Amino acid sequence: MGLGGAAFRGDLSARRPAQLVDVPPMRHDRLVDTWSGGDLVMVVGAQDGTTVAHAVRRLVADAAPFARLRWEVPTPTGTSLESGLLFLSHQAHVGAQFVPLQQALDESDALNEWTTAIGSGSFALLPGFAADGWLGESVLG
Repeated sequence: MGLGGAAFRGDLSARRPAQLVDVPPMRHDRLVDTWSGGDLVMVVGAQDGTTVAHAVRRLVADAAPFARLRWEVPTPTGTSLESGLLFLSHQAHVGAQFVPLQQALDESDALNEWTTAIGSGSFALLPGFAADGWLGESVLG
């Protein structure tokens, strides 16, 4: 689970990690607001697609009072109407590590002819927690 930059507004602005920066659009990108950004990201995985689909349905339903689904990646069971590829990269510092690499790929990667990014988002993954704590307590608590 991770928090996007927009989640760190108001009282939480001082807690935004300095390493969390927005990735600037690259020359080959065709970014669409619908598929970009967000306040919260959750990655749900399991060996069985049905398990994942059920877990996602429950999480979406339970979060409905305070969050709305922005985008969803299709599961093997076909619970989504959209398809495509999702690329995840875990970086200690988005601006110092990921952005320079993406800029280099944007200039010379042969796959640019065949792939087009339509969405982008940066999220700070929440750290673990003690048995008597809660997820994100050290950042949000």
